[in-house]
Amino acid sequence: MDGTEAIEAMAKRVIDEFAARGLTVATAESCTGGLAAARIVDVPNASYVLDASFVTYANQAKVKFVNVAEESIAEHGVVSECVALSMAKGAAAAANAEIGVGISGIAGPSGGSPEKPVGTVCFGFYFGGKAECGIPKFEISKTMHFGAAGRQAVRNASVNFVFETLAELLRAD
Repeated sequence: MDGTEAIEAMAKRVIDEFAARGLTVATAESCTGGLAAARIVDVPNASYVLDASFVTYANQAKVKFVNVAEESIAEHGVVSECVALSMAKGAAAAANAEIGVGISGIAGPSGGSPEKPVGTVCFGFYFGGKAECGIPKFEISKTMHFGAAGRQAVRNASVNFVFETLAELLRAD
């Protein structure tokens, strides 16, 4: 199985497990432009776990649709763990989902800085709790550096990281 098939298989396992546990998920995506939601939809029966997701590319979209505080963007920058976690919480709340995923980064080829170079992506993962599902509540944020391998490579690596993290969270229960 090549890397793509492995990630597709992992996404299927995650979505199947969410469906079995009665969990729904929503994404708020910036640099990935809906690629994580598309990967979910690629899995048969995705409609059991995905009701809505958000592509919040512009800062104002993050504020308007997933309730990111303008102050958080001003203080931490849009590519920050604080904003990514806010996006995750906001997506879950707006879609009435148990699990939220937020993704904000710099896919390139421009837009980077010495502090946040191209390929920097921040993630937020949120689960508010559902006692019968067997997964403890969590709020996790993480910053990854995928390098300047090109926009599509950064976007793909970001989505792969999302499913790797979700699979890890399922194993942790």
